[in-house]
Amino acid sequence: MALFRCKMCGGNLEVKDGQTVVTCDFCGSTQTVPNADSEKKINLFNRANNLRIKNEFDKALVAYQSILSEFPNDAEAHWGICLCKYGIEYVDDPRTGDKVPTCHRTLFDSIFDDVDYKEAIAHADPVAKDVYQAEAKEIDRLQKHIIKVSQKEEPYDVFICYKETDETGKRTPDSVLAHDIYEKLTEKDYKVFFARVTLEGKLGQEYEPIIFAALRSSKVMLVVGTKQEFFNAVWVKNEWSRFLSFMKDDKDKYLIPCFKDMDAYDMPEEFLPFQSQDMGKLGYIQDLIRGIDKLFDRNTDSEFSGKVSKRMSLNDILAKLEESISAYDYSKSEWLLEEAFSINSNCSEAFFFKILIKRKLNSKKALLDSRDPIDEDEDFIKALEYADQSYKETLISYSNAIQKNLYQDQYNKAVSLMNQMKYEDAISSFEEVLFFEDSKELIEKCKTEINEKKKLEKLKI
Repeated sequence: MALFRCKMCGGNLEVKDGQTVVTCDFCGSTQTVPNADSEKKINLFNRANNLRIKNEFDKALVAYQSILSEFPNDAEAHWGICLCKYGIEYVDDPRTGDKVPTCHRTLFDSIFDDVDYKEAIAHADPVAKDVYQAEAKEIDRLQKHIIKVSQKEEPYDVFICYKETDETGKRTPDSVLAHDIYEKLTEKDYKVFFARVTLEGKLGQEYEPIIFAALRSSKVMLVVGTKQEFFNAVWVKNEWSRFLSFMKDDKDKYLIPCFKDMDAYDMPEEFLPFQSQDMGKLGYIQDLIRGIDKLFDRNTDSEFSGKVSKRMSLNDILAKLEESISAYDYSKSEWLLEEAFSINSNCSEAFFFKILIKRKLNSKKALLDSRDPIDEDEDFIKALEYADQSYKETLISYSNAIQKNLYQDQYNKAVSLMNQMKYEDAISSFEEVLFFEDSKELIEKCKTEINEKKKLEKLKI
């Protein structure tokens, strides 16, 4: 019997062999579960589901993709990716107490057209398939409702993104600074999305349509922060990362990072291409308003562009970056890395090189020979997110190679047990490292030896 975590409440699920749909004893939710092929697979799913329950959708998505790299036909992994794409969180329905989906990442594309949804349906058994289809129907209804409601919202000019409360529930300095900016902008008749005011009196399920409408319509986003962790807080990042995705298709959108009491380089790497505002400087708010006025053509001076000028070509920078890393010149490497991000903030190769730099490794081979996993590294997650399919496969192969290094001792132990003719123990050990190419073959060899041993014992009798 396998022990999975409920993907809706996090409680323990006891799953019998062959079961693909179970009901949670804690929240009463009926849900699909993966086939318990191995202990490793169970652990991978529990980690991925735990990240998604915490609304760490980007990290969870990478975890599900890692599962697919080893189990490409796993329906539940494809379904997990769907839930991450649409930012699905299961919350308590106040009327019934049942767990129902709520959406934090509205997309115009229907879930029924999603490639991972189709893969989940294709590889699911009939019972699980019915559950996927029922959940997808509810998610589709929710998406359409959000889009319909959002279309009724008046367009916004500026979206202020910030963290409202800290871990103790107290208001953050970011919130106070954001409020000051909000008041100055509204005095100049800008329509501003500021959660503390805009969402006041609204129910939780009403947030997403308003946020989605504001992200789509706003020409400018101001990301306000006083701490690195505040910039990267789950919901703060959820807003600015979605705005960046809209910027890819709309060149008239601008993001302006606003920081105080911290180094500008401690802000998210995605902000490097953009001109930032130091809120600790005297007169910053006048400079900020003046820059926004220029973006909205409220005066004739249009020098403000929000972009860092481009220098060398990106390919040239990446080539020099690899050279400097190879020469252990990490000071130069960090400078070149900034140059790369100033040209393309979503450069997958640059994010990968950043992993080498911060780990003080001089080559891809040194990384592959290490025993330090990269699959939960934020820069690896970003590298995967922005990679094309070919490079994504390469990155996943790097992660898998490191995993093999981690389990090399376990593999060696299994071989040693087999050589000592402790075949049953060897089989158990090999089953924990099935991703080694010859593990399955050696398991069969052990089973053959066990059978031969039994035959000899019968002959002796």
